[in-house]
Amino acid sequence: SFGTEFGSTVILTSDGSRMAVGAPNHDYDSADGSGTLNEGGGAVFLYDLDGADWSLHSFFFGEQGEHIGSRLALSKDGSTLAIRRNSTGEAYLEVFDVTGGTASQVGSSLVCDKRNAELGHGESVALSADGSRVAMSCEAYFNNRGKVQ
Repeated sequence: SFGTEFGSTVILTSDGSRMAVGAPNHDYDSADGSGTLNEGGGAVFLYDLDGADWSLHSFFFGEQGEHIGSRLALSKDGSTLAIRRNSTGEAYLEVFDVTGGTASQVGSSLVCDKRNAELGHGESVALSADGSRVAMSCEAYFNNRGKVQ
């Protein structure tokens, strides 16, 4: 839809059967834009290839101003999805098990913490091929010295 930046991030599994698509300016808590308004919440759409068509597997939406969907990572087989969220100047990374027909968060969120007056923002997100390891950059950490966690 207009202004959502749908497709700003697109990731395919190695066999091309699953696709994650980010829309960091999606403003609603529903995939079709008919739900509650969350300005700048953002969204991530996870699709599975069904014959020649893509079907929606899972939909993730952010709270107002989080702009989720700008940074994503997907495991090689598509069973694990990592999504970065921004909230009040900090970045959070959430990892989801997206096997079968459901999506459930794995563990707790990884947080880029604040040090001094600088805010940590996770610009890069990486996930190992099997989805067992995740990393996020925090380039503004400790007066822009940065770190990866």
